[in-house]
Amino acid sequence: MALSFPPCVSVTKEFRGVHFEVQSFLKDFHCLHLELRDKNIEELTRKTGSFKRFQIFVCMLQNALTQPSETLHLDVVSYGDLEILRRNKSNGTSFNENLSFNRDKRFLILTYVTEFDKIHYPLPLNYVGSVSVDHLNNMIRELRLELCRIKFNGKMCPSSPCGRSGSDQTAEVVRLQEQNKKLVQEIYRLQAQPILQAHPLNLLNDSCTQAPTAHDIRSLVDNLENELFEEKSKAAREATRHRQEVSRLRAELDASNSCQRSLNRRVEQLTKELILFKRG
Repeated sequence: MALSFPPCVSVTKEFRGVHFEVQSFLKDFHCLHLELRDKNIEELTRKTGSFKRFQIFVCMLQNALTQPSETLHLDVVSYGDLEILRRNKSNGTSFNENLSFNRDKRFLILTYVTEFDKIHYPLPLNYVGSVSVDHLNNMIRELRLELCRIKFNGKMCPSSPCGRSGSDQTAEVVRLQEQNKKLVQEIYRLQAQPILQAHPLNLLNDSCTQAPTAHDIRSLVDNLENELFEEKSKAAREATRHRQEVSRLRAELDASNSCQRSLNRRVEQLTKELILFKRG
């Protein structure tokens, strides 16, 4: 049986009083966000004594991120913490406190608790540096374009044309063409505006020429992501409503065709009876 799970999960988790933004990405069952290949994951689980297939492990990781429970939970530990955990598991053997070059190493620990055992899966976290302002600006630009695209597609979903006359359909086409033109102009306008000044948050104060902080830009990104999520949800609801409307109209059409066939059969029967009556 094929497993179904989202290709991307992004959540905010708190580990030991510090908030972390944890993201996992999956692409064609080959690469995890932590840059571990499927074979590496399966080898890691095999070494722990509790082997898991790559797909199963991804399900466990994403469930731990989105639905933490008593059987699945996450933690972020240092290299020293991991060595202590290994030492305790191996009854005090093999612990090297002189590996100072690993003092900044961090691991995401996925813990799987069963009725009689507790298994820890250590996943190394690679430090990629702080996010630059240019990267955040590019993210804002992409989110804006995605938001415009969602709004554009949402507004381009007209009601079902069933039952409309030719003139009504022509008027609808003209209206949609005008709407399309306005939306394209709006997209160009948003692209031409400065990224930080175009948003209603107005991060740049008129009385202050100081550049926005990373926290301000992060807030802007969060707001844009929320708007994008709301627009996608709205578009999904509209699509569901349109599908329901199409299903209803198809059911009405089938009922109408069935009624038409019954009437035709009744007319044929009455015609035959009339002919027999005239002959008699």
